[in-house]
Amino acid sequence: MGFSFTKIQKQITKNKTLFLEILILFFSFMINRNSSNILYNSYHGDGYVDGESFGGWSVFFIVTMAFYIYKTNLENRRHLFFSIAVILYWFLFGNRGEVFPLVFFILLKISKTNLKIKSWKVLLYGSFGVAVFMINGLMRSGTTFNFSTFLGSFFSNFTGTPVTYSLMAVVYHTERVGFAYGITFFEYFLRSLPSFIQSERPGDLSMFLVKEYSTLGGTHFIGEPYFNFGILGVFFFMHSFSSLFLIIEKKARALYEYRYIFIVLIFLGTRTVWYGYITFYKTFLLLSFVLIFLFILKKFRFSLI
Repeated sequence: MGFSFTKIQKQITKNKTLFLEILILFFSFMINRNSSNILYNSYHGDGYVDGESFGGWSVFFIVTMAFYIYKTNLENRRHLFFSIAVILYWFLFGNRGEVFPLVFFILLKISKTNLKIKSWKVLLYGSFGVAVFMINGLMRSGTTFNFSTFLGSFFSNFTGTPVTYSLMAVVYHTERVGFAYGITFFEYFLRSLPSFIQSERPGDLSMFLVKEYSTLGGTHFIGEPYFNFGILGVFFFMHSFSSLFLIIEKKARALYEYRYIFIVLIFLGTRTVWYGYITFYKTFLLLSFVLIFLFILKKFRFSLI
C-alpha cells in the first residue's frame, strides 16, 4: 500500500506541470461553463453572477495559475503558449480580470529575453492589447461593436465613469442610511460556505450595489472601507494593504518561498478592485484548507508505510 502511494506520488512529481495545466483548464471551464460565448448574439453574462455556479472557482484558478508561474517561471514556449491559450479561452467567454495579471507576467518574461524590442513596438502592442480588452468588454455587454461604441467605451473607461458612479453610489448610500461599521466584513464569515450549501447566505457589497443602484462594479477596493468606516477606513485599509504588499515584496526578494505569495497578491489585484476584499478572504480560506490537506496527507503517508 505504501509502495503504491509512493509510486503515484512520483508520477505526480514527474508530470506536475501537466497536472497543473489540467487543473487550470478544469477551473477555467467550471467558472465559465454557464456563460455564453461572446461570438454569439445570445450572450447573457457570467453564470456565477446569478448564483447558477460556484463563484469560488475563480479563486481556485488564481491560486493554481499563480503556482504554475511560480513553478515554471514560464521558462519555455510551451508554458507561454499554454498561458496565452488560457487568456484566449477566458476572453472567449467575456472574462478578463482574472487573466489580466497573466498578461503582465507574459510581458515581463518576454522583456527579460535578449530580444531588442523598440519603444514604438511596445506602444503599438500595448495599445492593441488595451483595444482588445475594450472590444471584449463591449461584446461581453451585448453592445453592437462599431467605431462609435468603441470610442464611447474608450472615453468612458479612461475617464473612470463606471468606477466614479459606483463610488458615488457608495457615498450616497452611506449618507442616506449611515455607515455599516464593519458589518460587510463580518459577513465574510457568514459567506464562508459556498452558495450551493448555504443558499440563504448574505450577498456581498458588489452585488448589493448592482441590484440597488445599477452600478457596473469597481471601486470596492476603497468603496467597501468607506461604506463601513468612512474616509478614515479608506486611509487605514489602503495603508495596511500597501504595507502588506511591500513587506511580502521585500520577503520575496530574499526568500524564494515568499515569491508564490507575492504572485498570488498580484493575481488578486484586479479582482479585489472589482469585488472587494472578500477575494483575499476566500483565497486565505482556500490556502488554509490546502495546507491542512497536505498536512493530513503527509501523516497518512507515514501511517501507510
